[in-house]
Amino acid sequence: MSIKLDQEPLNAAWGGRTMIATSTDCRLRRIEDLLPGDHCCWLFQNDTSHRKVVKPFILNGLEREEAVIYLADSYSPKVILEYLRDEDSENRLVQHSLENGGLKILRAEGLYVREGYFDPEATICFLEREIRQVLDEGHSAIRIMEEMTWVLGANFGSDRLIEYEVRLDKFASNNKCQVICQYDRRVFSSVQLMEALLTHPIALVETNIYENPLYIPPHYMLGSTRNDAELERWLQNMAERKYLEEQCDRVRYLLQVSLETLPDDTYFKNRKSPFEKIWTAPSNHAERSCPSEDTDEKESESLRTIST
Repeated sequence: MSIKLDQEPLNAAWGGRTMIATSTDCRLRRIEDLLPGDHCCWLFQNDTSHRKVVKPFILNGLEREEAVIYLADSYSPKVILEYLRDEDSENRLVQHSLENGGLKILRAEGLYVREGYFDPEATICFLEREIRQVLDEGHSAIRIMEEMTWVLGANFGSDRLIEYEVRLDKFASNNKCQVICQYDRRVFSSVQLMEALLTHPIALVETNIYENPLYIPPHYMLGSTRNDAELERWLQNMAERKYLEEQCDRVRYLLQVSLETLPDDTYFKNRKSPFEKIWTAPSNHAERSCPSEDTDEKESESLRTIST
């Protein structure tokens, strides 16, 4: 069976960002670039990375007057609070948010699994109640960060976790909600991590953030077309990579042609480095020495210089 993945829901899942972007302004660069509606799978394997992501994600949300819910499991609420209280100003913001309900650090135990049973729908209903409450209280949006290690002690099939992640993906995209699901690589298997990546449009690896090329939209994940959708996604990824390679080759060619038309040597300079020659003029032109940092301003203007 052959299916064609619709690009529109893929682009929507990346918050309007596309895999092949025409402007760097729409690309994910930092954790602060996440938007309401984003659903992120975070793979990490050390406590340093954990702190570097958790702290800015929570504090940035509180500074924007967004509500934050942290669902703790392997890391205790005390440890999370210690992340957030390095400075007096942060401590005051955190304390104020704890008192007015803008920040909640809850134990995941008892929320996801009750009496040995995990109900994805009931969990989503809890999150829906929370977001209605925080919006009624005047918060502009909500951020949710979940430690997923509770899964390892639960007695249910992997299909229930996939069902939950698919429901959560829909929930995040339909609400003013950012969600980061934490997967500690020290305790999850490669198979479990690959399953998790398929259900998240955005991937965070340690502290690096990416639009996830493995992502499969929700309506393909729970059904007989999942394998066909995975195959189609891989084929699309190969086509996109080929397109990008061709575009890079075209840019290199145009740059080379442009440089070859210049009669003088060409130098590159950024804000921190000295001048670097990137093009030597044809031999019939006199060799020009590389300018120094204190090159006379008038002389510098006579050089054909590309500045960034």
